[in-house]
Amino acid sequence: MTDSMAHQASIIDVPVMVNGRKANVTADAHGLQLRFPKELPHEITRAVIPCIVIGPVEVGVCLKSAMCIVPGTVKPVTSFLLTRPRFTEDEEWLYALNSLCSFPGAIDYRGTGTLHTACESTRVQPGDGTGPIVVWTGKTCAVVDELKAVVLQRTTGGMSTYDAHIIPCRGDVVTVNMLLHSSLAVWSDTFGKLRVVNAGADPVPIRLVREAQTKPSVGRFLAHDEEESVPEGHVSDGSDDSDWHENASAEGGDSEHGEEYGSDESLSDCPSDMGSTDGCDDPSDSGASSDFSSASMNLTDTSE
Repeated sequence: MTDSMAHQASIIDVPVMVNGRKANVTADAHGLQLRFPKELPHEITRAVIPCIVIGPVEVGVCLKSAMCIVPGTVKPVTSFLLTRPRFTEDEEWLYALNSLCSFPGAIDYRGTGTLHTACESTRVQPGDGTGPIVVWTGKTCAVVDELKAVVLQRTTGGMSTYDAHIIPCRGDVVTVNMLLHSSLAVWSDTFGKLRVVNAGADPVPIRLVREAQTKPSVGRFLAHDEEESVPEGHVSDGSDDSDWHENASAEGGDSEHGEEYGSDESLSDCPSDMGSTDGCDDPSDSGASSDFSSASMNLTDTSE
């Protein structure tokens, strides 16, 4: 067997932790094999892995459909993490990460900036504005490959944290709660003000966020919908259906953190064929809407 054939046959074979369980992983162009102690090998073919993300301290494996990965668990997952075992040498782990970069569909985000939530249970890597957004929790990795818009809420009113609804062109809205206010400007700096909606102090109803995903301009849709839905003389009770758009206009609409609802131009339109050209969406996938199964993904640990 030639060196190139050997490399193709096995990119990597190293010990790892899989969502906290000891295992060995073998990776090649055909997929991954996980070998847990006293268990039969678990094969995950390339066909069900749209991508893997090599992060600063872990590797996220995304799946096209939910499946049970760790022996003894009954809840199917749409992603899982490979992390460094306690006694693995620095050189061995670096070799593992570098080798996994050769896996088809791999995204190397080791040098990409990271935003942290207040208790650091969730981390967001926005990227450089041209690639995917990656959201990490203790056991999951979510990837938004084609961004339509980001809606920021609870950005004013004396709070030290805010929330972000990350809206892809297709698939699930990813919500991250309790990001630190010091990172607000990152969104408009990275994606431009036309794709960042600053909703001000009050939360945005998730039903509107999901509906806005289908509209040409997320910001103008949200503002118009609220103007029609709030009756004359209505007094806000602080619920999700409060008149948050007035707060955004008065306090944050034209701030450095993002123009209110966009401008007269539409927020950046998604491709008409909804096809993907980068990252985790495999163009050969025949799925109707998303590599992730739930209607909305709230990835922030509830302990926050």
